[in-house]
Amino acid sequence: MNNSLPADSFWVLPDIDILLRSFDRRHPNLSLIERFRALTHERRLLLMGWVRQAFYERCQQMTQMKRLAQSLRYYPELKIEDNDYVSIAERRYALRSQGASASTRQLLLWSAAERVRGYVWSLDQQWNALGKLGCPVVNTIA
Repeated sequence: MNNSLPADSFWVLPDIDILLRSFDRRHPNLSLIERFRALTHERRLLLMGWVRQAFYERCQQMTQMKRLAQSLRYYPELKIEDNDYVSIAERRYALRSQGASASTRQLLLWSAAERVRGYVWSLDQQWNALGKLGCPVVNTIA
């Protein structure tokens, strides 16, 4: 996994773990929150619809979910395109031939990031192996 976002990159696609940590009031990660805020201000974040949905479903109360939906409504949603499905299937076959695997969720983010020439942003260690296989993923945004 790349340590930080290359200077020439523009789009960042956060995985669900980044959203959870960016909006965590109990255990705030201030540097991550600041990076999230900066990318928001620069209008460089793209959210996949299923990432947004998974985040909503983790809310404990309806009022919390509605506040969150209001906060996230201005973030552009990157839609899945037909070619993404073909790309995912091809990548899955390639990974199998290398003895590797990835979830459909990871493959969707990977495909979308490549399509927009962006990077997946995640702190989840499961992305390490995919980063070594060519997935555009970062765990640090400078």
